[in-house]
Amino acid sequence: MANFSRTLLIGKLGKNRPTLEYNAQGTAISKCTMAVQNRDGKTEWQNLYAEGRTAEIMGDPTGNYTPGKEISVEGENRTFRIAVKNGPAKVVTFVKCFFVQLTGNAPQMAMAGMDVSADALTGDSAEEPEVDAPAAKAESDDVPF
Repeated sequence: MANFSRTLLIGKLGKNRPTLEYNAQGTAISKCTMAVQNRDGKTEWQNLYAEGRTAEIMGDPTGNYTPGKEISVEGENRTFRIAVKNGPAKVVTFVKCFFVQLTGNAPQMAMAGMDVSADALTGDSAEEPEVDAPAAKAESDDVPF
């Protein structure tokens, strides 16, 4: 029997648009954060990472992936250890996205009385985390846990 990791998330994009960069091989890479509510109603922040065509669609500056938009993500969890000069290694967890889709309709949600502004994402939760590239070197020795 084969083992695999699969992650399905529905939530809202964070306060910054997805970034779009290209690595040395020319592959598109997009990074962003996503707010997801857990069963207790608390907001948790997820780091998203996409490559290839999915990254180009998410990171398109003229596209629809803007802060506060509701999206559905399918991918797998990836954990990276980043060496820190003076201290223990920093552990960063990402969801590597294979499939991303816009799911919400902001005008309909606003008519239903839901707050769809980007400011509403950070109102009742901890600060949105910074997204570091998985292969990037850590600049501080802060470990988030």
